[in-house]
Amino acid sequence: AREKRPFALHSRIAEQTLRTVPGDELWNKLCSNAWRRGDPGVFFIDRANADNLLKLSGDFDIESTNPCGEQPLPTYTSCNLGSINLTKFVALDETGRKSFDMKAFMDQVYRSIYYLDLVIDATSYPLKRIGDRTKRIRPVGLGLMGLADAAMMMGDVYGSESFRRFCGELGAHMACSALMATVDSVDQMKKDPFPESFAVARLFSKEHQLHGGEIFARQWIEEMTSDDYGEFMEQMRRRGQVPYTLLNTLEALPGVLGGENLPELRRVLLALLDGKIRNSRRLSIAPTGSISMIFDASAGIEPNFAWRWSRKVMKSDGDGWEVREYFHPLVTQKEIDKMKGGGKISDPRFVTAYDITPEQHVDVTGIFARYVDSGISKTVNLPSSATVDDVREVYEKCYDLGCKGITIYRDGSRDNQPIEVKKQERKEKTAEEVAVSKAEVE
Repeated sequence: AREKRPFALHSRIAEQTLRTVPGDELWNKLCSNAWRRGDPGVFFIDRANADNLLKLSGDFDIESTNPCGEQPLPTYTSCNLGSINLTKFVALDETGRKSFDMKAFMDQVYRSIYYLDLVIDATSYPLKRIGDRTKRIRPVGLGLMGLADAAMMMGDVYGSESFRRFCGELGAHMACSALMATVDSVDQMKKDPFPESFAVARLFSKEHQLHGGEIFARQWIEEMTSDDYGEFMEQMRRRGQVPYTLLNTLEALPGVLGGENLPELRRVLLALLDGKIRNSRRLSIAPTGSISMIFDASAGIEPNFAWRWSRKVMKSDGDGWEVREYFHPLVTQKEIDKMKGGGKISDPRFVTAYDITPEQHVDVTGIFARYVDSGISKTVNLPSSATVDDVREVYEKCYDLGCKGITIYRDGSRDNQPIEVKKQERKEKTAEEVAVSKAEVE
């Protein structure tokens, strides 16, 4: 679209190109429709296939994604998702300040990959073909919820520079722990690699051929130094064969492991060389709409939508409906009384989806997209005054940051929307207020 090249409309039924259209015109139409109705979101399927660990299998190309966009899927496979509540890892440190327990979080990631793998065999599938193909690739999708709340609990502000650093550390540690878990399932727990794991070995064939073949590559890995490892990562990035989220994870691994990490680095590379890993996919950040509500945590990696809301719920006796008012669990009673009296929360940590700029929304997605090998469900909330150009900028920045997709929703673009904030209650904040740093809050 940027280069105004033609775009081929290919029919999967006829297996041929039916016609071509100007790429920029198609892109403008897509952005205009999203502005008008909130649909369509964008999914960059070429990028999803480039990051597909199974791209050399010949039978498991990405064909589509699930409705929320967090799970790109080959045909006749399935989602297998779970999410970790980040608020449970915020605790007082030795100085008495609230901080994030990264070690406990990594331990939970490690265990969760194992739990989700068990689900694959315990599940009853709607079609035998879905069950068979799912077991051939054993995909799991571990994600997050409570990101916005965890940041607030530590005195941080969603979208600030310190928040972005936290997201980067979180993504790297999560990805590395998940990779170690799927390697250890085979190496330590003696489970079988997933049946299509030969595709992983094929991915690395070019890499070990450069070292004289598989036998010599194994010897090189066993004698590898830290400098050799770093140079090897650079070589793989230049060649562009290895999926980029896996490569980003491998680059982060020495820092995450720390200390004398060469034995573990060698073990991981040898596992990939032989295709001895348990799962073809590891991470997937879902919207967690219902489960985050159950656990009183913010949804997925989204900012909070509001601090006060009403829900229409069925009466306890089942006879009709009633409207109940709710407040966010981090809102104090003093702040509740203030809001009931028509006041607003003055604490700068309390920012909502509409207080955050579109750039800040997309930046968070881009940070996690470096490490999440499946996909990320993320919505950029735009005010009703947003333009088609604003939508276009969101989608194009999403692409530039390496994301596989994103959605937007312009407030009021539909007559009925599932969640909305009363206009008189919506806070107006400046970019400077939203960008308050963690230090300023404390």
